[in-house]
Amino acid sequence: MGYFSYLTFMECYHGVVSMSHSLAGILTIDGKPIDFSGGKGYIEKDWGKSFPREYVWMQSNHFKNANTSFMFSEATIPFKVFHFNGLIINLIVKEKEYRFATYNGAKVTSKTITSQHVRYEIQKGKLKLIVEAQNDQTISLASPKNGAMIQSIKEGLSGVINLQLFDNNNLLYEDTGTHAGLEIMMQAVQNEAS
Repeated sequence: MGYFSYLTFMECYHGVVSMSHSLAGILTIDGKPIDFSGGKGYIEKDWGKSFPREYVWMQSNHFKNANTSFMFSEATIPFKVFHFNGLIINLIVKEKEYRFATYNGAKVTSKTITSQHVRYEIQKGKLKLIVEAQNDQTISLASPKNGAMIQSIKEGLSGVINLQLFDNNNLLYEDTGTHAGLEIMMQAVQNEAS
């Protein structure tokens, strides 16, 4: 969130604890053990009184290149008496971090959003990132509005994310991530579905 994290009146705060870490342990569900040992994990946190009214969030660290991890969040952020679009993207490839964010001058130059598919083009200086993601299955989860868990969001964990990273129009990196988390909460999409 950059310097926005220091403001005390934001409705929602977001923090990434770990982009990618190893897992060890077993979880037993209905008497059946599920062994997570050798897997990869991701941890983030959100806190505050309300989720943004519109946002797209996605994450995966299951790319063909095992050293890649990716998270993306674009949201309509209430700020005192007006709103602005906030952007936070972190792409880690072979231990190098590419960060695209509102606070470092990154701009969304193109986007297409439907209820199950998004496509973004983001520019920061000479770098351009193209992100395309889709999800066919979602479930409803409770989310906060004015401090109460009375709203519902739809999230899926079987999404696919395609990435292309360019430097001066030269392709630096291209990959596909699976087992991706994807949430699409946009007013136009909600109206389209109703």
